[in-house]
Amino acid sequence: MKRTLLLMLASILILASCRTIDLGLLKPSGQISPLLPALEAEFDMYSLEKLFPNHQFTDATYTSTNVDINSQTVNVTRINQVDATPNDLITLFDRDVKNNITNPYGEKQGRIICRIAASDHQNNYFLRLFSVLSGGTLNLLGMPFDISKNQIDIDVEILNNNNELVGRYTAIGKGKELCSLYYGHNYFSARRIAYVEAFKVAMTDIKRQIQNNHQHIVDGLTIE
Repeated sequence: MKRTLLLMLASILILASCRTIDLGLLKPSGQISPLLPALEAEFDMYSLEKLFPNHQFTDATYTSTNVDINSQTVNVTRINQVDATPNDLITLFDRDVKNNITNPYGEKQGRIICRIAASDHQNNYFLRLFSVLSGGTLNLLGMPFDISKNQIDIDVEILNNNNELVGRYTAIGKGKELCSLYYGHNYFSARRIAYVEAFKVAMTDIKRQIQNNHQHIVDGLTIE
């Protein structure tokens, strides 16, 4: 009975952090210069389904039938996801493309597609164990309940209007967030932030590669 009460206490404390997520995290920075011509931003939904297999992607609402069945991609501005974390990644990519990678105005000269190749999420089970054994006392004194860590591997492809590959870039990003009572977030928010931070780090590397290959991309997007 005592053990059950301790587990319940630890579980309540883990979920009790009142700190909210800063939505400013969803505003990526780091604009390349000069910007690429206008491109249609797409996200590979199949890669998201593999990353979040327990989420109800079938309940997502599509406001357009502009879906490529073969590549399982969907226009990022035309989907309303029911799950926060996948939607965060879509939002980040969409904003990065429109604000930091391409000129959002003018005729689209191709597509830029993001795919998640792999991901690894880890938690600190030692902190969880100590939290339970102490009945949450150590957490009240400031010890974190957990440290949520994430590593994500993404691919970004750029194709012209002839569907020819112009450039392909890969990057790995890492992110972490504390799960604590006073200065961190609860378990679910910490996990969400770790994914966001990892994705932003990977996209920063992708933008660096695009910047270094700018002229080649522009030439490939130009169709005679």
